[in-house]
Amino acid sequence: MLDKLISHFDNSKWQISKSKSDYFHKYKWPDIVLSNKEYKREGLEGRDIELMGSYGPNDSNWLNEGQVTLYYEKIYEVSVSFVQEKLKVKPTIDFNVCVTKTIESLSTIVLIHEFVHWIMHWIESPQLSNNKFISRKYLPVLYNEDDNIYFHEAFAQLFTHFIIKSNTGLEEIFDWLVEGQTEPYKKYESLNKFENIESAISLLTFLKEIGSQSFIIALEYSFWSDFSESKNNCDGLNSNTVIKNIDTFILNHYPKIADMKRGKIRGRDFGF
Repeated sequence: MLDKLISHFDNSKWQISKSKSDYFHKYKWPDIVLSNKEYKREGLEGRDIELMGSYGPNDSNWLNEGQVTLYYEKIYEVSVSFVQEKLKVKPTIDFNVCVTKTIESLSTIVLIHEFVHWIMHWIESPQLSNNKFISRKYLPVLYNEDDNIYFHEAFAQLFTHFIIKSNTGLEEIFDWLVEGQTEPYKKYESLNKFENIESAISLLTFLKEIGSQSFIIALEYSFWSDFSESKNNCDGLNSNTVIKNIDTFILNHYPKIADMKRGKIRGRDFGF
């Protein structure tokens, strides 16, 4: 499924590196690490979120490729909760079988989610030929901290949903997870109006090429049916013009967010 995810971006001309071996997978993957440590991050609601996985940099400035980490103790804990709460299976031999299968499915979901964070950070998208303001890779330059988190988590969830929706078992677990997750992980539903994954990739490509990591801007452009016109309108734009347009849009449509203090530039891990 991970190669399936990456192949969609490869077909959209993102610069995906091929694996040296066809025996395991077609494309180059980031390093995947298993950890039994608990990883917590403060959520926008002001409470700690225990993550099942994370994608983070190997350095402080995010200039190099990061790694994906799976927190297997948390994945086990969530799998047990799913079997008990959703499947209503009591502690028996069947219970252990269900937990084992759920761990495999949940690990797949978490991996897909974290791979999207990796793609958004590390993989280069097609360039606009006449646009001098190109952000080839996403770096932690925050336009607005909350808005930025919504942006990354919404797209990670959106593409995860696209990849697993043909698998009934994975989709059931995914939907159950979303019900109990915090607000950033639910934001993908606002973008979930695309007929196919290629349309969503077109939106992400456009946003990446104008240097935007804003969920609000993603939401605004998600209503556009033809990205070719929007791309042509951005040819030759410089950063000041883009930011000015974004500021005007937010001021007119989202005054609450316009009043929020801009986040300080810093790196962060993106998790699930």
